[in-house]
Amino acid sequence: MHHLILLLLLPLLGLAQHSGVITWYETDWSQIVTACTAANPPGNNLYFAAVSVYSLSDQSSILNTDRCGKCIKLWLNGASTLVTVVDVMMRWDANPDDIDLSTAAFSDIVGDLDTGRVANVPWEWADCTTGKSARPIPVQGQALEAIPKATEPPGAAAINAPIPVPNALPAPLNGTLPALISVNGSTIAPKATSESTKKSSAVARLLESHAFALSVISSILLSAVL
Repeated sequence: MHHLILLLLLPLLGLAQHSGVITWYETDWSQIVTACTAANPPGNNLYFAAVSVYSLSDQSSILNTDRCGKCIKLWLNGASTLVTVVDVMMRWDANPDDIDLSTAAFSDIVGDLDTGRVANVPWEWADCTTGKSARPIPVQGQALEAIPKATEPPGAAAINAPIPVPNALPAPLNGTLPALISVNGSTIAPKATSESTKKSSAVARLLESHAFALSVISSILLSAVL
């Protein structure tokens, strides 16, 4: 289970650039003729591979590319193997990342030759001596380069400036308004609302209601006499 999780995480960790179908085809490099010719021998005659013709920048000849003599590291079932590219796989249904392995390399990671074909095997271009990745891998915990803060475009300061608020009315002091109030440069005199003014208005309304009532009563009495 842990091996399966590791294989799924390898591409995310930058440890595997590729994933393809692996097959096997030959046992000993010294006993066969390969497309890369004898000028590009593997480090070990039992560990070599053929890359898909569809992965080549020039499909007419692998010698016109930089693939011959390069090494590939593959992982499967917790095991790994390192092989040297010496040949081209011409299978018509192959994908660019498919690899044809020597029998020894295939057995190292699959376990036997009876399977014959395994899909979704991760692999990486690697150093032929150390077996380490041929491309730089970010070191765990390495600080990322700080992203510079974007500069504000012209006019941004004016756009982001606070919107001016009209002169607010001053808060009443002790329940009374000031004599004069300034609003946007204009002077306004507040209406007086003293307690004496309120009482005078109430008395006036009461007298008016009493006078109306007396006039009504007078009219009724006069009608009764007549």
